[in-house]
Amino acid sequence: MNGVRLREIREGLARLHVPDIPRGRGPGKDTGLPFYNPTMEKNRDMTVLLMRALGRHGVTFLDGLSATGALGIRVALEVRGTRVTCNDQSKTASELLLKNAEMNGVRLESVVNDRIQAHLSKTSYEFIDIDPFGTPVPYLDIAFQAALRDGLVGITATDTAVLCGAQTKACFRHYEARPLHIDCCKEVGLRILIGCCARVAARHDKSITPLLSFSTDHYMRAIMAVGTGARKADETLSRMGHVAHDTETGERLLSMGPPPDQVSAGPLWAGGLLDEGSVSHLTPLHHMRHETSQLVGLLKAEVGAPGLFYDTDYLSRKLRVSPPKMSALIDALHKAGFVAVRTHFSPEGIKTDAAWGELVEVYKGV
Repeated sequence: MNGVRLREIREGLARLHVPDIPRGRGPGKDTGLPFYNPTMEKNRDMTVLLMRALGRHGVTFLDGLSATGALGIRVALEVRGTRVTCNDQSKTASELLLKNAEMNGVRLESVVNDRIQAHLSKTSYEFIDIDPFGTPVPYLDIAFQAALRDGLVGITATDTAVLCGAQTKACFRHYEARPLHIDCCKEVGLRILIGCCARVAARHDKSITPLLSFSTDHYMRAIMAVGTGARKADETLSRMGHVAHDTETGERLLSMGPPPDQVSAGPLWAGGLLDEGSVSHLTPLHHMRHETSQLVGLLKAEVGAPGLFYDTDYLSRKLRVSPPKMSALIDALHKAGFVAVRTHFSPEGIKTDAAWGELVEVYKGV
């Protein structure tokens, strides 16, 4: 196709022609060709599952940066009745996704070849999905400005090094927030991303409610319900806060309001990351990989869990003791009357409502 060698792959219920170039496990590099990253299959799985769980039929869906059309075509195939529009600035990408749609027998509402900002300045959708290279910040204003009342906005960020504290200046420049490079940096980074979305939405008198948000592989993802009105926007901003970190002990605290005197991250989202009603209805489909089912199971267990987590290896180093088995630590916390669950953020991570001193006592006693 226009001198681009293609290969056929399968993802979900879709068959796709994608550029025949090597793809690693990371975020990838912009080669100028329509981009397909197999690592993001789980991301697309979760979007499909949430849309099915919400049961909204006939909604208008924009795959805003479509590339090969993997997400838009899968939504059209796997969430029946959805009216899908695909947009990509690249003419080559638009031609390829049209061929992919035809190969799958999918009728798209429209295929647009335009800058996403220009397209959304003229129209709105009930679900706007933005999955760019790197930071999504350049697209947030127009996405929330165009979002309909009770609509959804899905945002993916692949600049995880920035959000996790490896590039503090870049994080402040892009997200106007200070990160922390500590064991729970993935959750802190996700909260910074959602907090940035909340502030942008509020500028347009809109609110957000995270329905499904997670951090896995090389990316962070948040799908948010959008409300309208100044009062709702103010309520959203009231859920902004900071993470305080004691560098000596390792203790951290998530709180709403202004930053504390000690080392801290933020401003960031201090509210919930998952909506119980939405997550409880996530049901992996037979054609989805085991990794997706694993993530769904962990997220269901995390609903309502306390904010932030501790990595048990990190605790071991701080307390200078051997790390206990995760199952033994969770059982011990339960016996002591505390909430304790595994987290999707880290295989060695645990979320608990035990205060720092209580956690240390239980940890050392296991």
